[in-house]
Amino acid sequence: MLRFNPEQCTECHACRLRCSFVKEEEYNPDKARLSITGKWPELPKLFSCRLCKDPDCVAACPFDALSQNEKGIIAVDYEACTECGLCVDACPYDAVLQFKGRILICDTCDGEYLCTKACSTDAIFPGEER
Repeated sequence: MLRFNPEQCTECHACRLRCSFVKEEEYNPDKARLSITGKWPELPKLFSCRLCKDPDCVAACPFDALSQNEKGIIAVDYEACTECGLCVDACPYDAVLQFKGRILICDTCDGEYLCTKACSTDAIFPGEER
C-alpha cells in the first residue's frame, strides 16, 4: 500500500509519469494508476488502491472483470471489462481510475512500487496498512 506525506509533496507528478511509462510506455499522468490532486494552499491528496480486504470495486463488477489475489492486488481482465465504470463509482477512496474508458488500478509493480523511486522528496513511499 502506498503512503503519502503531503507536506513533502511538490506536486511535480514525477510519480505519475513514472507509473504511466512503466505501465503504458508513455509519459502521460492521466494513464497512471495513482492520482495526486491539490489546490494550493491546501495540501495535496494521494489516491491509490488501498488493497481493501473486501473491495467494493470487485463486488461492483457484473462481468467478473476484476479479481483480487491473496496479496490484495486487484487485477483487471481487459477482455471481460466493458468499461462501464461501475468499479470506479464503487471505490470509496477514488482509487479506481479511468482514462478514455480503460480501468486503471495500482498493481504495486510486484511490490516494488516503481512510482516511489521517482519521488525526489520521498513524499510517496510503500507502507503497511494501518
